[in-house]
Amino acid sequence: MKNGEYLYMDYADNLPFGHNFFLGKFAERSKFELDSLYLKTKDLDYLSDKGYILILEKKYDEALSLYLKIERLEPNRYSTASNIGTLYELMGKNEEALKWINKSITINPKSHNGSEWLHSRILEAKIKGKKSQTSKFLLNTDFGTEIKPVSELDTIQLNKLDKSLNYQLNERISFIKPKDNIIAILLFELGNIKIIKGEFNIAKPILQEAKKYGLNSQILEKRITYTKYVLNPKPKFKREQTNEQIDYIRTLLSLILVIIAISILYLIFQSKKHSLKSKI
Repeated sequence: MKNGEYLYMDYADNLPFGHNFFLGKFAERSKFELDSLYLKTKDLDYLSDKGYILILEKKYDEALSLYLKIERLEPNRYSTASNIGTLYELMGKNEEALKWINKSITINPKSHNGSEWLHSRILEAKIKGKKSQTSKFLLNTDFGTEIKPVSELDTIQLNKLDKSLNYQLNERISFIKPKDNIIAILLFELGNIKIIKGEFNIAKPILQEAKKYGLNSQILEKRITYTKYVLNPKPKFKREQTNEQIDYIRTLLSLILVIIAISILYLIFQSKKHSLKSKI
């Protein structure tokens, strides 16, 4: 935050499973300090940070009043438009949310790693209803129905989509717990991208999280199985082991036959020797 404090720390495993918030009992102290710093400096960043704490506390009405105040004091701040859009979405007012998120994109299209186009698309899907909550509508692409995902996107497009999904999912999962259909779909498609990129150790937990968020499909199950197989393949040397066993048996049989032959020859020799002694 502007005062040097941290509200969260992200996990270091590249999994977009939300921020690790640690505000806790320090919320009131932090809000008091941010208010004091604003009164001293008139820097609106302090008020904006206070608004974010109110969002974390789920004090949505109070946070909205604060951000609308900031908007009146200094119109067209990116953070204000973005946070108002997020607030309206958390309050279930998706039409208002879409208006403010689109405004934030106009102000700064590169913010949030250039991923806010996806936030806008998510809101459109929520407004239109479940029929629009598909990969094709949300991402304008999908990754097929076979056990191994495929894509028509080139490497640059795939990496860009990867980053957008990572950022948006990390933000959404921070506030929205299972089950959620849109998050489930986005997790599934991010998992597919990770498979295509060969990042199976990341793909597996992401696909499992998609299932946790409510996605129930045969394709999902196939791809979870596929990642498990790649990470823990079955032995590849079964045939060679069988051939080795056959060679061992052949060698053993040959030795037995040699021993038997030697024994027979020995018996024949002893028999002839005994016979010669008898004649003498």
